[in-house]
Amino acid sequence: MENKFVTLLLCREPNLWVKALHKYLNDNNIKNIVISDQNFKPSPNLNAVYYEDQLVIDANMHRFDFQHRLRKCPTAWDKAIYHIYTSKLFSYDYYYFIEDDIFCKDLSMFKKFITNMDKFGHDLVTSKIYPKTRADIYDFWVRYKKDIIHPNGEHIYFSFNPLCRLSRAFIKELFAFYDRNNFFYFHEVMLPTVAINNGYKTLDFLKEPSLNTLLGTWLGPGKSNRKMKDLYKLSHPYKINEINQSFRRSSSSHSTKKRSQ
Repeated sequence: MENKFVTLLLCREPNLWVKALHKYLNDNNIKNIVISDQNFKPSPNLNAVYYEDQLVIDANMHRFDFQHRLRKCPTAWDKAIYHIYTSKLFSYDYYYFIEDDIFCKDLSMFKKFITNMDKFGHDLVTSKIYPKTRADIYDFWVRYKKDIIHPNGEHIYFSFNPLCRLSRAFIKELFAFYDRNNFFYFHEVMLPTVAINNGYKTLDFLKEPSLNTLLGTWLGPGKSNRKMKDLYKLSHPYKINEINQSFRRSSSSHSTKKRSQ
């Protein structure tokens, strides 16, 4: 029996790229919900969710993403967790989270990635899982390292989560933590730390050979590279305006080819 899953598309707002990916997943019967940082104008066939910042702050769910410190407001990561918790969205076997700076000109690669993941039963599938002793690999982690919250003196781990998958059992474990402590902490620390310290199975998909053909450039936290290769593979990060421009060009080219046939 196939696993039942939902995909959460995390974005600042539902832009051209997000809407295209949302439509593609819908067309391929892949349940997905757009979670937006900012309020947006509703449009037909767009299953998108936005919550007022204060609701998330009042629930003390606004620390799940480190970016709230820089932007002084909850992000789509915070609002995705808030949405799952308040909607009691616990009927899925797995939960995919995809940030809007992951790009691939071939949208089918997202479906291929999800289909390939079905053979892995791990509770947390993400990338670049490291112990705290290697937190100096990325400047972004170093900035957070001083403020790590770990109430039980647990061993600390880091992971890079612009594309990740959580099992139902593991996501309930995260909410059990919240119910006990009334807060979350930065997901790039919390996810691997809670998973590994509580015996959940983890997988670093960058180390899985069967997925290599689906992945292009995969840069870590705080990194940026405008000269990424393999844009017909899943790549990260890509600036949103460049994604829109690149996707608009490829869509226009595709339309021109169709008209000329």
